[in-house]
Amino acid sequence: ERSFLRETLRLTKPEVEAFVTKRVRDCLTGKIAPDAVHEATGIKVVGLCQEHIAQGINPPLKYREGTPLIDTGQLRSSITYEVR
Repeated sequence: ERSFLRETLRLTKPEVEAFVTKRVRDCLTGKIAPDAVHEATGIKVVGLCQEHIAQGINPPLKYREGTPLIDTGQLRSSITYEVR
């Protein structure tokens, strides 16, 4: 469990809900396939999480400058999704 993921989802819940609602409507009208709804949702949420990470993770480190996992991009690039 990662607090920055929970925080992202809490802050963007209305945006994600609107996104999913539109994709489900598109699916029900035959504009897109059901699998495309899942894939698009995963991509959207990953992007939102990566954006939130780029803005900074609290609390800041006490004993060193910068934020190592953010500075190297390692944390952001490790955020993925899986459709089951």
